[in-house]
Parts: sequence; structure tokens; C-alpha cells
Amino acid sequence: MDRIVDVNSMPVTDKDVCKTLIVNALTNALSASIEQPPSVAMASDVKSIVRRYTEKLKCGHGERKPVKILLEPGSTGKAHGHVKIPDTDHHEMLIGMDHEDKIQRLQVVP
Repeated sequence: MDRIVDVNSMPVTDKDVCKTLIVNALTNALSASIEQPPSVAMASDVKSIVRRYTEKLKCGHGERKPVKILLEPGSTGKAHGHVKIPDTDHHEMLIGMDHEDKIQRLQVVP
């Protein structure tokens, strides 16, 4: 039969102390590995590619300008804050349905 004498140089007196020490040690080991991911030595060509790409990113490579959709025709690019829909415009549209049995349950709203 095996017996645990110490955990991380801390003496074990009973099974509850042993369990607490093991859980704390594993928790600390997991948090340390998450906070500090393992570093891997990169080859020199990979380092140069990464360096060039980070320089491109600093210069604005890959950035996209926002698309402004609420513009007046012929404007210089200044966007509106709101959209106006006149009350005189009435458009009638048919909306298709997949289930014809639901058509009978529809109600006409005046």
C-alpha cells in the first residue's frame, strides 16, 4: 500500500489535508499554464514574416472604412441622423407563407 508523505514539500497529516494540498497545487498549476502559454522558438524566416506583417498592421493594412448607408444623393459624405418616410406613400406587398392552414387563422386589422 502506498502512502503520500508530502505534497509540494508540505507534510501530509491526514487525507483531508492531502486532498486540499493536491487540489490547491493542481489549481495553481492550471492557472499558471493559462496565464503563461508555452513559448516556442520560431525559425528565423517565420520571425521575419511575423515582423513584416506586424509592421503592415501598424501602417493600417487590412483596415476597412465604415460604409455609410444613410446619405443624401449628391452629398459630400455626411451621414443623416434619421430617416424620413412620408405618410402619403402607401405600398402594398404580398407576404408569402409556407403553411396554408395558418391563412385561415389570420385576421384583417383595419
